[in-house]
Amino acid sequence: KQDVLEAHDIYLFLYSQGDEYSKELAPFMLGSLYAGLEDFGLERDYQQAIKWLTISATAGHPRSQYSLGLVYQNGDNDQPDFEKAEYWLLKAANQGVTPAYHRLGLLYGTVKQPPDYERAFNWTKLAAIEGSPEAQYNFAVLNALDNGNVKNKEAAYYWALVAQINIHKSKISKEEVDALVADIRRGLTDEERLYVEKKIAQRPKSK
Repeated sequence: KQDVLEAHDIYLFLYSQGDEYSKELAPFMLGSLYAGLEDFGLERDYQQAIKWLTISATAGHPRSQYSLGLVYQNGDNDQPDFEKAEYWLLKAANQGVTPAYHRLGLLYGTVKQPPDYERAFNWTKLAAIEGSPEAQYNFAVLNALDNGNVKNKEAAYYWALVAQINIHKSKISKEEVDALVADIRRGLTDEERLYVEKKIAQRPKSK
């Protein structure tokens, strides 16, 4: 805790120096300390997180834009602000912050009411292609469900298998992924299953 408080004071000092580097980095670090997005040991303060991250995000710092979108998506007292979360996550995504793709998928699929499944589908697909195991799992689910998109059992099985391959990098439990794979497999013909498994065997190993 003492180290965190010392870091807090250092970032405040850096921000006071007024150079361009400090005007983006220092507010980002201060906002991150208050946001509780990582276990820094500082008590979460929603308003302080918003204050500092907004300074850096407005200056164009991509990670600040992403973190600010997360803060709004998580919300104050678990009450998300959809419009502001969408605004900042789109800013971050347009600057190439790939984790924002998955967050946008979640935003459109679970926070927006009613859900916008088309946008959830498209952003989750981008995140899955970029290699997010959680997005790969969620994209399998989206392909398996009849939610306004064309139900695609083969795509669902493909991405569930990819998520299973990347389970070592995932926050989703092995049990959940294995259950999804088994559930989707039961709905496939032998021909469909073998077709997908052949595609998996030929798939590049990087993502």
